[in-house]
Amino acid sequence: MRKLYVWGRGECAKELFETQKLLTSFVDGVIDSNLSEESFFYGKPVVSFEKVESINPFIIIATSKYYSEIKEFLDNKSLKYLDDYCDYNHVYQKVMRAPGFRDVNYRTKLLFELMNKIEKWIPTAVEIVISNPEKFQEIITTDIDMYIAVLDCCADKDNNMIQILDSYIEYDSIADFSVIFREIMLHEEYYFHTVKEEPTIIDAGANIGLAILYFKFLYPKCKIIAFEPNEKVYGILQRNITRNGWENISLYQMALSDRIGDARFYIQKSGIAGSIERRNQEGINEKCKEVTVKTTILNNYMPKYVDFLKMDIEGSETVVIEKLGCLLNNVEYLFIEFHEGNLKGRNSISKILGIVEKYGFDVNVGKSYASQCRSEFRPMNYVGSRISEVIYAKRKI
Repeated sequence: MRKLYVWGRGECAKELFETQKLLTSFVDGVIDSNLSEESFFYGKPVVSFEKVESINPFIIIATSKYYSEIKEFLDNKSLKYLDDYCDYNHVYQKVMRAPGFRDVNYRTKLLFELMNKIEKWIPTAVEIVISNPEKFQEIITTDIDMYIAVLDCCADKDNNMIQILDSYIEYDSIADFSVIFREIMLHEEYYFHTVKEEPTIIDAGANIGLAILYFKFLYPKCKIIAFEPNEKVYGILQRNITRNGWENISLYQMALSDRIGDARFYIQKSGIAGSIERRNQEGINEKCKEVTVKTTILNNYMPKYVDFLKMDIEGSETVVIEKLGCLLNNVEYLFIEFHEGNLKGRNSISKILGIVEKYGFDVNVGKSYASQCRSEFRPMNYVGSRISEVIYAKRKI
């Protein structure tokens, strides 16, 4: 990116730095011909003109008293300057259109589009990122993941905590958190409509509780039956429920299966995801930690009526749905994240779709967000690989 300097430290320069935080986040330094010792102006190093002359920068003339003199000086040097010192909105537009800043302009637009979406859940997101000029510049000038970077800015990293509306959510990894935040909060994959004040929801694969937060946002009085077998994640989930005072939640540290007992559970290296199905994709088993967990069948926890059944259980979807059988008649909405490709045929989307349609559901199928990002180019190459689909089902009227 081309270097950008401000010439002047008077009232015009102060106005520039105080009113144009976006523009000044790009500034590399402040020029002052009367420099006597190393100093800073609004956090930017103050330098002599001789230090920047050789790099051919853009220069904002931020002084009215010496404007003509500096303008003539820069014209003689054939250097590019921005001459609207009293119209900084115009200056910003000029900078963004200039060669060397166009990519930055594009990423800036993407960043603000993203933060506008995040603001629904984290109202201070824009303010937090803009007030951190170093992080802001890093986001718009590098290939850093914007989602992760913005959420990381908003997080209390000392406690692995992030505030979403009035709730405080503990997380394990900000990268893992960004994935589920995107799916649950930004895309609202679990949205469903009901006129009930106290709908009943089953959350199979509750993880750290972000889905529970979302359900409580939609329907504060909802009743939730939640399952999470991963001991580490379950601990975070318990603390999130307690910390935020969420009520009417029945929580079970068990994996759903087609039998009651114990099973080996394979936890991925990140520690946030795991499965009782051993995956045979080359290299993935070496990244997994094996533990033993309790298993149960969902049939024993099904109430007479379920408004929303959400299932994200990493490969056990088919056996759980087969076991439920006619109990699916009790369900109004059904969300299943289906995991395929390396489970030795034990998981079958065709079986699930057949069962769901048999029991009176309309169905839509699509790729999960993460899978869509990985496989949008030449998608045929990913058939049979570790890709996940999502099944959205609603009882026929």
